[in-house]
Amino acid sequence: MPVSKDIVKLAVEMPGRVAQFLDFNQRRPLPDIIAKLCDHWGLESPEEYALQYSDGSQAYITEKNRAEIKNGAILRLTTSPSKTVREILVLPTKDALMKLARGSSDTTFATEFVYRNGVPLLVDMVVEGTATGEALAYILTAFLQFMDHGILPWKQFSDDFIRKIIGYVLRSTPAEAMILQRSLAILECAILSSEDLYKAISAQITVEEITVHFKSPVPEVQLNAVALINALWLRSSKVKAREIGETLQFKYIRAVMLNYIIRGRREVSSEMAHQLHVLQVLIMNLNEDRMYTKINPSDTAHLEKLYELSQIAFGRDSDSESFATPNPGGNARTQARKGRGVSDRAQVEFKKLGFSNLANPLMDFAKRPPGVLALDCIVYFAANYPDSFTRLVLENSCRQDNYVCPFARTSIDMTKLLCKMLKIGELPSETGTEYYPMLFTQESPLEELFCLCIQLLNKTWREMRAMDEDYDKVMDVVREQITLALSEKPDTMDRFRAILQELDYHQIIKILQDRRASMLETNTDLEPFCELREDKRPEVLDLVKKHRLNALVEGTIFNKVTTRRSKDKFWYCRLAPNHKCLHWGDVSDSAKPPLPVEMLPEMLPVADIKGLAVGKECPHIMKEGKKEKKESLAPLAFSVLYDPEGSLNFLAPNDYIYDLWTDGIRALLEQEMTSELAQKDMEILLGMEMKLALLDTEGIPVPNEPPPIPEDPKDYNFCCE
Repeated sequence: MPVSKDIVKLAVEMPGRVAQFLDFNQRRPLPDIIAKLCDHWGLESPEEYALQYSDGSQAYITEKNRAEIKNGAILRLTTSPSKTVREILVLPTKDALMKLARGSSDTTFATEFVYRNGVPLLVDMVVEGTATGEALAYILTAFLQFMDHGILPWKQFSDDFIRKIIGYVLRSTPAEAMILQRSLAILECAILSSEDLYKAISAQITVEEITVHFKSPVPEVQLNAVALINALWLRSSKVKAREIGETLQFKYIRAVMLNYIIRGRREVSSEMAHQLHVLQVLIMNLNEDRMYTKINPSDTAHLEKLYELSQIAFGRDSDSESFATPNPGGNARTQARKGRGVSDRAQVEFKKLGFSNLANPLMDFAKRPPGVLALDCIVYFAANYPDSFTRLVLENSCRQDNYVCPFARTSIDMTKLLCKMLKIGELPSETGTEYYPMLFTQESPLEELFCLCIQLLNKTWREMRAMDEDYDKVMDVVREQITLALSEKPDTMDRFRAILQELDYHQIIKILQDRRASMLETNTDLEPFCELREDKRPEVLDLVKKHRLNALVEGTIFNKVTTRRSKDKFWYCRLAPNHKCLHWGDVSDSAKPPLPVEMLPEMLPVADIKGLAVGKECPHIMKEGKKEKKESLAPLAFSVLYDPEGSLNFLAPNDYIYDLWTDGIRALLEQEMTSELAQKDMEILLGMEMKLALLDTEGIPVPNEPPPIPEDPKDYNFCCE
């Protein structure tokens, strides 16, 4: 008889007892099954027992999860959660607390403990200091489990309890690593779960005090220290967030993070990578306000920065009168502040700097993003790397107008590109693990990255010999260069610069070609690719046919096939340009004669050709008496058969000529070209056509099936304007 799907075959064990094999009926009440097991082992009070998994999570079996039991499972009969909780509450010894820490991972047990008001007991033990060492670690572990289950009543966390946990973080020694790790995790969870707890915790501990634990030899402590800082940052106001960011940018704190976490002896775990990802996004988001700030065209402070840029680039005195219309009543900048306008000479210099709005260059920064942030990056570049800035501007000043790489325009677009790539303005991903170690080495990471990338853009522009109409192409190549360099996870800005130097324009083109070829190889079985390939095949086949016919029109010199000695050893054959006749005649040497078809004495109309014979089927090979000679000549022999019973016999000098002519004759006769050379040419040309057709699909996933056709509209009364 077939076994019912409601029956699960499993084993139940109990310490000191022989295991029972059981047909677990999912329709039978769970207390009845436990009562039967207790009866078999002679146990009283079956209501005080429960079933749990013997291995793995050791979760208790309840009516909610019993359907998850699989055939072959091993269960254990143990005391029920209610009885175990009562025993712990009556006598909370170290062994009982260890049992609490282990059992709290199960939702059923943890819920029972909270329901029986066990949390206040644990809070009192922590506040009063009656639990120390391992016992304290077990209590803190239980708290963490309760938090993970989301069943902890936060109101029971008194100020004294929070103060005690913070004290463990501030005073813990390496020997108390477990207590320190649990304390850090509890504070993180409390901050993210309660606004009141965040205020209480942030008032009693600073980020600088937490960073001390970056040096911990225990990776879990380092992980929770970074996670706690992230939690504080995520909960804080913009003002407080900027203070946290400034603290983390202190040189000695960055050095500790780099040496002990990012470049430490141990490989960065996936959990730590996620926390570093969150921290990186938070640091980058310090630029968000500037990115979305619209520049004020009449802001004299911003206009002053543009004058300083021009001064650095062209070496002009700060009081030069070239910036504004001359006025005896004040210098150039004073006049600019009063709105007197920009002089013609100053407009020339702003044009050399790559600005488009010469009357008021500040208008170039009107787009948001990147807003004022683009101006900040340009000013940083000019102030910190004046030689590179001046060289870049002057290099473009010497180019023809069509070949100029506009510095201001490219800087604005580069800032916007970096903001997008670094996800500035976005929240950290809940599962993201992407971070760039080099960004943790700089006090101003975005600005330093900009300085390298804007020089890269100018270099790529020069390598591509780009013009105005190539602007978007250059930006696409630079985006690819930066993306590939970041994917290498360089640990310093110098290493990032070196990678960018290796990824020049020609290397990028090669990488893109290899990527497209790989995409074609890996996606050849997809239906859209197969359909596209078949659509391209007739066009490619026609191209191969034209090549073969052109080869026949050009003509070839063949060895003469004869059984007697002849003065002329070679003959020349070619197809007429109109593809109507084959013309041939004898020649004295193997040099190709420039003979037009009119000078060749023999002619065969293509309309009279009835077939093509190859190899041993050729008449001149069949007449050959010696077997050895027949075997040697057959691979390169072919004959054009025509009426009445005539044949034009060929012996090709090599395989290439043989394939060209046999394919060409078959093309004339509207037959399929079967040579290996034809198949090879077809594959090469099809591959090139596919690559060209797929240029615009770079980075776009191609579905295996076409999207569904939408339903017809209710009517066709469309309004077209």
